[in-house]
Amino acid sequence: MRARCGGTRLLTPAVQPLAKGPRERRLATARRIMKFSSLFLLALATSGVAASAQTTPSASGTKVYLRPSAAVIIPGDDFEVGAGGLIAFGVQFAGQHHLEVETGYLHSDIKNSSYSMEFIPAVINYKYTLSLSERFSLQAGITAGAMYQKLDLSSYGYGVTGETKSSAAFGLNAGARFKVTERLALDAGAKVLRIGETRYTTEGDVTIFHAGLNVRL
Repeated sequence: MRARCGGTRLLTPAVQPLAKGPRERRLATARRIMKFSSLFLLALATSGVAASAQTTPSASGTKVYLRPSAAVIIPGDDFEVGAGGLIAFGVQFAGQHHLEVETGYLHSDIKNSSYSMEFIPAVINYKYTLSLSERFSLQAGITAGAMYQKLDLSSYGYGVTGETKSSAAFGLNAGARFKVTERLALDAGAKVLRIGETRYTTEGDVTIFHAGLNVRL
């Protein structure tokens, strides 16, 4: 299929889609919510324990932090708006510069079918911070890495998933941060990634929104 601008499009799978009933959709949604919630709460608890273990700020100019966040993904016209979670490990250096390693798990149903798609980003974020006040700041930068995709048939009852396929991913990110304490901040933002064609989808843009907590370690 020819690559296109805009969101990604689904490449026709080898198996004909089957209609998913209301009961199956509700059960699948409930399982995903439980999975996302468990992962997010575990990451949040871990980062909270790490933050409470240190009570004095680091003397150096380099600050290390962990950011667990809930996320929403908009893959393209052939997909429903999906959800999931992200976690980033970052370093703030030279005042306004941030470098992060980020991954996560995002899940989106394919429209008018029994299939769904799993998205697993593995990216590096660079961000520059513009402080507007003592507590509030804006951020913008670039993101590069890979996006892994897997076709999921388990919600319909097949109990199987497709092969994991990956492609390069690069784009822009932007966000805002509100400092609550010296070690805790609210963090929200978005990134738009251009991903390459895989076995499952065409080349196109994927938009990811996130909101979470930034915890200094």
